[in-house]
Amino acid sequence: MLVPHERQFVFDCKVCSQASFALDEDKFKRRQLRHLLTRSKFGAITFLLMHFNPREQTKGIQTAETWAFPVYAEHPLWQAFDRAETKRITRAVRSAMPVEHAARWEK
Repeated sequence: MLVPHERQFVFDCKVCSQASFALDEDKFKRRQLRHLLTRSKFGAITFLLMHFNPREQTKGIQTAETWAFPVYAEHPLWQAFDRAETKRITRAVRSAMPVEHAARWEK
């Protein structure tokens, strides 16, 4: 039995050592994202927790970063993905979002 005002939290965790994470990868798109979006319709707080490992580049070092992207149908990232405007999550995609659309943790 649920007590009034209780909410379910559902999240999917990903680690990315590449420059970006492909959102249109079959398993993620068909199973994991669909599950998160479905749960959000029932009032669950859902998000994608994305950790980017540090990367050495000729321009310098990108530090490790961890971001939480809320997952619900009206979120700008998932709307852009649905319209095929966004196919990957990169650090640049995140930096273009308003702060309230993602949370960040650093070491």
